[in-house]
Amino acid sequence: MRNNTLEKPVVVGIDGSRAAIMAAIWAVDEAIARDVPLRLVYVNPADSALPGNGYRIGIAELALRVAANAVADLEKPVKVETVMLTGAASRGFTANALARESRHAGMLCLGSVGMGRLAKTELGSTVTTLTRLAKCPVAIVSKSADARSTHPVAVVVDPSGATAESSLAGALAAAR
Repeated sequence: MRNNTLEKPVVVGIDGSRAAIMAAIWAVDEAIARDVPLRLVYVNPADSALPGNGYRIGIAELALRVAANAVADLEKPVKVETVMLTGAASRGFTANALARESRHAGMLCLGSVGMGRLAKTELGSTVTTLTRLAKCPVAIVSKSADARSTHPVAVVVDPSGATAESSLAGALAAAR
């Protein structure tokens, strides 16, 4: 892979779930096709840096290591970066931190564990929030995704039309 500093990485939100691992695995081919790094990002709450909260750092490190190992097991030529961020001490800290990260990303990939029909939504709150806040295309990968199978591609278009053309072009490329 050539070092293309002008291109933005494919960013994957990691939270330790199987869905996040599947999103990282799915994103490998996307990063290779774009010739950019795969950036695995875990977001801790702001109070994780306080004394006595070292276990949160350990959990984050473990989740990033497991995701990076899953990617390495594919034996594909992709540069992997792992990053631990600290979110604000507020509700939705993960979505807000990943939205900030999306400003410097070519694509944001998220695993969806979903909330089921009882919660009247198929997507979790972080995924739902990021589809509105992200400054780049967002790929939502099912925890049961298989990179070899075909899945529908959906695109959310800004009602103002400001990003409609690039969003549709990206969705068509992904569908191909």
